[in-house]
Amino acid sequence: MKYVLLAGTLFHFYVSLDAISYIESRNIPAAFNRKTLATGFYQITPICLKHYNQTHNTKLMLRDLIDPFVSEAVARWYIEWLYKSLPPAKNPSSALSQILIAYNWGIGNTLKWLEAGADKTKLPSETREYLKSYDRWILNGQSGATTETKKVSDFLPGSKRD
Repeated sequence: MKYVLLAGTLFHFYVSLDAISYIESRNIPAAFNRKTLATGFYQITPICLKHYNQTHNTKLMLRDLIDPFVSEAVARWYIEWLYKSLPPAKNPSSALSQILIAYNWGIGNTLKWLEAGADKTKLPSETREYLKSYDRWILNGQSGATTETKKVSDFLPGSKRD
């Protein structure tokens, strides 16, 4: 099982890379989205890859992302970058939900959504389905996730548990 451990000052939690690769590409290394140009297991977009290259002084190209090891390295970095770039969350599940929303919808949209009150009903249907898919993947026993990562959608700001 592949995870990214994210540690903060108040809590730490895991993000399942296995779940993300399954949701993004059904674990197909050469997956390619013609509309967004997202490529590889983790459907890394050109803008994400550009940011990765600038940060790491590399010259990776989209075609390099069909290598599962390269795709995973970029996805790990991106998830860690999202965690550091998003505002602090109240609990691990809220932090996880923010990361998943930003991974799917983009950090700019996520920040605007958080500033507008983080009403989960105002998320695009694709993003709400993304959260549900992550929950289903975790709850169906596909990983050894802790209960803290289960039912991400229940911990969105404004939900009954927040």
